[in-house]
Amino acid sequence: MVKRRVKTIIFILFVGGLLLANFLLKEFTTETLKEFSENGISDENDEEYSQIEANINLNVTNVFDNPEAQAVFDELERLNGDDYEIITNEKGYITFLKGTICDKPFDNEEYAAEILKKVMPVLSANTDTKLELAYMLYDDLGNQFVTYTESVNGETVVTNVVKFILDENGYMKGLCSSIVPYYQEEGETIESKKAIDIVEKYLAKNYSEGKFTIMTVDPKKDYRYLVDPISLQEYSANVYIVLSDNPDSDIDGIESPFIEHYVSEQGKYLGAAPSFAMLENDEERNFESYEQWFENDEAEEYTVSYEALDGENHTITVPVVYDGERYYLEDPERKILCAEYYDFAYANSLNEISSENNEDWDLKSIIAYHNYIVSYDFYAETGWIGPDGLGSPMLLLMNYEDYNHNPVDNLCYLGNIEDVNIFTATSEANDYYEALDVIGHEYTHAVTSAILANVRYANEPGAINEALSDIMGECIELKHYEDEGDYIDPEVAFCVADKTGTVLRDLVAPDLYGQPEFSGGEFYVPQAALPSSLNDYGGVHINSSLISMQLPYMYYETDLEFDDIRRIWGTVMCMLVPKSGYQELREILPMACEMSGYKEAIPAVEKCLEYTDMSVEDVYDYVDAGTSQINFSLPPWVDWNRVRMEVTDSKGKLRVSWPKKGSNKMAVTVTPGRYNITLIQYDKGGNLVGAWKYTEAGWITGDEVGEDNIEIPKGKYQLKDISYKASP
Repeated sequence: MVKRRVKTIIFILFVGGLLLANFLLKEFTTETLKEFSENGISDENDEEYSQIEANINLNVTNVFDNPEAQAVFDELERLNGDDYEIITNEKGYITFLKGTICDKPFDNEEYAAEILKKVMPVLSANTDTKLELAYMLYDDLGNQFVTYTESVNGETVVTNVVKFILDENGYMKGLCSSIVPYYQEEGETIESKKAIDIVEKYLAKNYSEGKFTIMTVDPKKDYRYLVDPISLQEYSANVYIVLSDNPDSDIDGIESPFIEHYVSEQGKYLGAAPSFAMLENDEERNFESYEQWFENDEAEEYTVSYEALDGENHTITVPVVYDGERYYLEDPERKILCAEYYDFAYANSLNEISSENNEDWDLKSIIAYHNYIVSYDFYAETGWIGPDGLGSPMLLLMNYEDYNHNPVDNLCYLGNIEDVNIFTATSEANDYYEALDVIGHEYTHAVTSAILANVRYANEPGAINEALSDIMGECIELKHYEDEGDYIDPEVAFCVADKTGTVLRDLVAPDLYGQPEFSGGEFYVPQAALPSSLNDYGGVHINSSLISMQLPYMYYETDLEFDDIRRIWGTVMCMLVPKSGYQELREILPMACEMSGYKEAIPAVEKCLEYTDMSVEDVYDYVDAGTSQINFSLPPWVDWNRVRMEVTDSKGKLRVSWPKKGSNKMAVTVTPGRYNITLIQYDKGGNLVGAWKYTEAGWITGDEVGEDNIEIPKGKYQLKDISYKASP
């Protein structure tokens, strides 16, 4: 990536943050099962404040029922012959195309609009969808990525995107599309502040008192992806957004700092999703003077030598400024400012990190500051300036803690407020400030949020997003150590956070840390019909290994340097759209190698793609040699979309699963051996309302006794059905 030309800047920041450990999985004891044995599995429906439970049927027609679409397919074949690839959704509409639909270059906006109109019948059932040019991206070789977003009544629907992929001369090489039907309920509308009341009442009904703190003062409307809980159909809608804190932000695997709650214009609570903060105007703080911090002070430096947590000795130098009285951790060139988290979050003030003598600095803050500078420079070398590509300022907040001064065990990208990119950089609860790959992971979340404009943090798109942060985080760290001549231990070269002494993930052997090596393998989880923290939002952290394993393959199987690899993945980022999944990435990645000038990487990429098998449609059709597959069919009286199976081995290591979208089938792949199997049912608020243990005789509840340590042999192992009498 070398530059970003913006016609209309659209930044809707959805979610990020580092997975601080494996996805949190609760182990339910016999006492826990007894505690819930008297609870039912259904929850009463509050008409005013419940989630919408009506079936939304948008009647999306099949693409092959449209003669205009068939004409476009005929034109694709005429122009490309057999040399083109397409990926389609379940209705046959194109989500990825490698090929062209025109024989002239995109040399003006009018011609681009003409081609967009021409191709629309194979992208959407609604050919009247109005798409407007939003922005353009360029990679290192001058390849162009022209991005259109939908417009409804003059408002931008950031969820719906079409991106043309052009070479350096403007000739079309492909496109990616992310269009879901637009739906807006009819009826009397509410005032914006009523949305806060609706969210508060919904939370009070479904969660313990005081669990959430509402942060929004005056809710604004924007477009978001939603899922109808009955038909499971995805759609986009203009909703009120109410931001709250995330009470689980310091729990392993649930690290996003905020939660977005969605309320319809008619006053119905529609659901929630993890989120960054995104504010065009901060009513609590004054950002107008932010740029002035970088104008008048005298630039100086601070150098320190220290022994790292891994025993290695390092010497680093960071920029500081002097105002005639005090020194400040500030970089005028890169526009980076360091301040205290607590004052910013709870006192609405900017308490900049400073020193009287340029000597008594907090070492953690210096190291974190340095690592963010390294991450900044990694992208800047390719022309991407700052986290958003526009050179906007960065605010690094030290000592991440809650209102009661309890350290928060997390580091994360907080979001963008008035074009200032904000990160938490240190916490007394962990040592991740010292892990350059962790800092690079967080920095990359900000980059992908800017490139994609609307990150969809769930299921396959969410796993891709997490993998991109892991891949680029490792590239940032390893390239820096190579440039500095530092020793790189090959045993942990691709381990996330190895410099802290606590490895979080291993990109070479992901199964060591609870991630799958291939689709359907041990630890793999299916996509979730209703993504939530209970199912890792459809496996965004768990399944990210299917993509991040590409990095060691590229490095060990080719002669590429990290500088080359980052360019390939930079092009991948430019090609993605919000709903791009495994099928699309399966085609995008080799194409990105070719367009980046690294065709020699394609065999390694294809080898890894074949091994991870991430594009297979039904991953449980077969059982890998030497493994076992636990299978179970849910009865109709269990809520298929709010259930989880947990399988625990003798060492306490957990595997989890849930039904894939629209199915009652569950499967968990394990190594043959003895396991405890638990099935757990939740309500809308994530509260446990029912649980069962599996024994040789079948399913039992918490107040029943039975041998629940089951021998699972090789091959498929079908669990017995649950009878209604066995329900809690």
